[in-house]
Amino acid sequence: MCNAVRVQLEFVCILQVEVSLNGMAPLLVQLLKQPNALTALNLLQIVRCMYEQHPRPKEFIVKFSIAEQLRRLAAASSQAVLVRKQAQNLLDAFQLNVVF
Repeated sequence: MCNAVRVQLEFVCILQVEVSLNGMAPLLVQLLKQPNALTALNLLQIVRCMYEQHPRPKEFIVKFSIAEQLRRLAAASSQAVLVRKQAQNLLDAFQLNVVF
């Protein structure tokens, strides 16, 4: 199911914005706490889609504490290498939108 949602979000920009503004982000953050590697990778790709199209990316990062979860995934030795790399790539992208 994650893969189907991710594919649809990748191709429909308006859907990305609506989903990120209307409640899916907190659910994704919760799901990222206990994922297996494949689920985590799909969830991270969904987060990337939502972040890239969000009208206020700084708010998106801070409001849902996404960076904290990504730091945890990037540092976790139990996660697959691809998951850690994807989480680190998102954290690097977030550095452009840091709120001080």
